[in-house]
Amino acid sequence: MNPNEVVYISNIPKQTSLAELHSLLKSSGNVVGSTFMRENRNDCRTKIAFVLFENEAQATEACSLDQTLFQSHRLSVMLSNDDRKFLAGYTIVIHNTSSDTSEEDLFEACCRYGNVETVQIPTNHYAFVGFSERSAAHAAHRKLDNSMLNQHQVTVKVLDEDVRVRLEDLDSYKTPRVYNELLRAKQQYFGNQEPM
Repeated sequence: MNPNEVVYISNIPKQTSLAELHSLLKSSGNVVGSTFMRENRNDCRTKIAFVLFENEAQATEACSLDQTLFQSHRLSVMLSNDDRKFLAGYTIVIHNTSSDTSEEDLFEACCRYGNVETVQIPTNHYAFVGFSERSAAHAAHRKLDNSMLNQHQVTVKVLDEDVRVRLEDLDSYKTPRVYNELLRAKQQYFGNQEPM
């Protein structure tokens, strides 16, 4: 399977259906197959998806939806083989966030210190906020550390080493269910196409 035809999407609300996700993506191209991960984990407030498109151009077009607000959640959208990282010095990690703190709450709390490039809440009680400038990350750290956010006292630190943005890989060994579902969808989709 060509990883440049598969898009990784995170920060998807738990209640989102595949039909709703496909509706968001339809302007990018033809969705061949898709599957969710982390939808049954109690320690995660959101889930992720891998979405297979008909070709690389459509998958690349879908990546233009990165940081789009969807059902009050700021989505992270990238190709499945994108090794983007939260960069040391440019990213803060916020600990002890309340369970009702959203990506948008964090975006609003942090954007006054500089340009926020991405926000991610991997599991309950902590989050990453990536800035475009080191000075913004350090200013957010100084102002937000030991402050109150949604009735919780949070601690904030600047990352001292890079952390990968993607929470899961599309891999036939590590995630065989996801890989096989997309492979079957691709075989069905292209098997049902009329010959040119």
